[in-house]
Amino acid sequence: MPWIAHFSGPWIDSIYYENKDELITEIWKSLEKLVILTADKIVFTNKQALDTVMSKYPSSWLTRTCFIAHSFDNDLLKKIKPKSEIQEKLTIIHSGSLTEKRNPYSLLEAIKKNSKTKPNSNE
Repeated sequence: MPWIAHFSGPWIDSIYYENKDELITEIWKSLEKLVILTADKIVFTNKQALDTVMSKYPSSWLTRTCFIAHSFDNDLLKKIKPKSEIQEKLTIIHSGSLTEKRNPYSLLEAIKKNSKTKPNSNE
């Protein structure tokens, strides 16, 4: 069965990766290489991540890589309810993971700064 490995960001090369334990770093490097070596296709979310991660590996491995930029399907936008039917409450769903250095505070501050009404302090 074909295996597609999806890198939503660099693994070892992440700007958020700061593990000082050399053993863990070596294990993670080995695991990343194993994934890159054995996956039938390696998908990244942008060209910069692809170039950064793959720069450590033989150029022949690039034939199994591609990037699919985050985007939207314009046809799906047609299915969105008109503004009069949308509730005023904003819901944000995050399905990834956050770390100490990668947190939602800047997004929440931007929403607060640009909102027309002050957010409910109880939420």
